[in-house]
Amino acid sequence: MLATRGQDVSAQDATPPAAEASPVGGVEPLGYVSMRMRPYETVEIRDDVNELVISDFLPAIAAIDGFQGYLVGDVLHDPHLTFGVTVLRDRETLARSDEVAQNFVTQDHIDEHVVIEETRRWAGDLLMLGTPAEATGTPADSAWDDNGVGFYVTVRIHTSLPNTDPRGFVREATDGFLPIILGLPGFLGYLWFPVEGGFVALSLYETEEAANESIEAARAWTAEHLANYTDGNPEVINASVVYADMPIFAT
Repeated sequence: MLATRGQDVSAQDATPPAAEASPVGGVEPLGYVSMRMRPYETVEIRDDVNELVISDFLPAIAAIDGFQGYLVGDVLHDPHLTFGVTVLRDRETLARSDEVAQNFVTQDHIDEHVVIEETRRWAGDLLMLGTPAEATGTPADSAWDDNGVGFYVTVRIHTSLPNTDPRGFVREATDGFLPIILGLPGFLGYLWFPVEGGFVALSLYETEEAANESIEAARAWTAEHLANYTDGNPEVINASVVYADMPIFAT
């Protein structure tokens, strides 16, 4: 959500690990989010690896005690990039998840096609969560009949202004921002978490049009309330969901 500087993002140096996210103002973490964006040498290998993710990796991740969701998407502006999101119960669960991910990506038939040094990662405590059920009182199970194939996911990675802590506006955003987007047509989920030097907002919609509508609906609120925390010029990743298992959204 929030104002953007454009739709493109290139693979850059690996993002530093997230800072320790102690609760601010009594806000307790709702889970833990880990995101990766991996570059592949060819478009064809991206499709091949996506199939292996669905058949081999996702079942292994879903079997972890504390699993709350996973999705893999094709980055829209660059056919060599794959984007993955894992939602876990807490940061302790992350160690097991990382082990599974490492074992998967270092297989010879995958490792030789991944540009490891350009893989990027963002991770942090989940401090805001939005689901359709909060607005309608009804779980959105039917929307996930095809495991989210073709859904539109947008991630905005914000840099914090000096000497600010983005966790300071979590309660204000939960009360003022989330209600704006919860009831919009096509809304499927929202995750927010702080990372080293900033914060990340992930929103999931049935279509690109629904995502754009949410941006417009929230523009005035974000311009007014976040000016003291960020310059409103986030890095943007847009992706089409290849496959998702996101019980944190659908129940």
